[in-house]
Amino acid sequence: MKPTSVIFLIVSILLACVGFLLCITASSMATEQGIGLFSQIGDEDDNYVATQTFSEEDLKKIVIKVSDVNVNVIGGAEKSKLELVNFMNNSYNVQAGRATLQISDNSGITGLIDLENFKINFGGFRDYLHYLFDFIEGNEKKAQILNVYLTDEADLVNFNITVGDGDITLSHIQTECDYKIVLANGVVEIDNVTTDSSIQIESTESSNIEIKNTVTDELRIMSPKSECYIEIADTTFSRAMYIEAKSGDIVYDRVEEDFAGLDVKFEALGNTISVFGESHSDSYVEFNAPVSGDPSTTPSVPGTDETLPESSETTAPAEDTAEGETTAEEETTELEDIEDIDEEENNTSVTIPENSLTIIIEDGKIEVK
Repeated sequence: MKPTSVIFLIVSILLACVGFLLCITASSMATEQGIGLFSQIGDEDDNYVATQTFSEEDLKKIVIKVSDVNVNVIGGAEKSKLELVNFMNNSYNVQAGRATLQISDNSGITGLIDLENFKINFGGFRDYLHYLFDFIEGNEKKAQILNVYLTDEADLVNFNITVGDGDITLSHIQTECDYKIVLANGVVEIDNVTTDSSIQIESTESSNIEIKNTVTDELRIMSPKSECYIEIADTTFSRAMYIEAKSGDIVYDRVEEDFAGLDVKFEALGNTISVFGESHSDSYVEFNAPVSGDPSTTPSVPGTDETLPESSETTAPAEDTAEGETTAEEETTELEDIEDIDEEENNTSVTIPENSLTIIIEDGKIEVK
C-alpha cells in the first residue's frame, strides 16, 4: 500500500473515532438536559413506538405483508391507528389508497432508497444510534410488533395478513369481512371475532392455532405440507369448516351437542379419532346435511366421490385419502396517498360443500369433544 493511502486510512479512522466519541458525548449531554436526541423515544421498557392514525371512511381492504413481525389486530378501539413497535425509521412502509391500506416492512438498502420516487430516505445518523448502542452493549434484538386498532364502525371487506416468522392475534373484532392469514412459523390466536364471511388460515411450515369465542360463516385451515396444532373452542360456523394438516393434533370442542344438519368426515389414517368420547380407527363419516332438489341425489364430502345415502348415520373407513401494548411518546404522521393496491391472491383450490365439517390429517390426533 502506498504511503499516501496509509496516511488517508489512518486519518479516516481517527475522524470516525472522534465522530463516535462526539456522538456519545452529545447523547450524555442531551440526557442530562432533557433534550431528545433521537426521533424515536423509548418507553419504560425501552421499546421504540411510532404511531400513525388512519381514516376508516371508505376503507374496504387492509393488507399486511411483513417478515419477522408479531401482528395484533384489536377491535373496539376509540380511534383507528397503527402502532409500529421497534421499527427503525424507514424500515416500514404505510400506504393508503382510496379504499386500501397496506403496511409492509423494508429490509436493508430498500428502506433508505426509494426507487419509485427517486429519493433517499435518510433523516440522519442519529436515528440509528440507539440500535448501534444496543448492539455494542450486547442487548438482544427487540421484537418488532405491529398493532392495528379498529373501531366497531370499520366497514371492511377484506383483511389479509402475510407473515414470515411471527405470531398473529385477532381479538374483539366485530367487522363483517373476510379474514385471510398466511404464515410460515408462529402462533395464531383468534378470540371474540364475529363475521358473516370466512376466516382462512394457511401455514407453510409449522404453526399453533387457537380459535375461541368466534362466530363465522366458513372456517378454513390449511397446512397440507407441515405440522399444525389446532384447538377450537366456543366457536360456531354457519356454512362449513375444512381443516387439513400433514401432522399435528386437532382438538375441536364443539358447541353443539351433535352433528345435526352436517355432513361430517374425519380422516387420520393409522391413528385413533375420538368423537364425543368414542374412539374410531382411521376415519369417521356421518351424513346429516339436508338434501335439496332431487331426493335421489345428495351432496358430497371433500375427498370422496361416494353418493350419500338418505338420512343415514354410519362410521366407516373412507375409500379415498385426501393429501394432504406497549406505551411510549407517540410520533404521529399522516399517511401517504397512493393509488389502490392490486393484491395478488393465493386462494386454495379446495372447494367446501355447504353444511360440511371436514378434518383431514395424515399423521396426528383428531379429538372432538
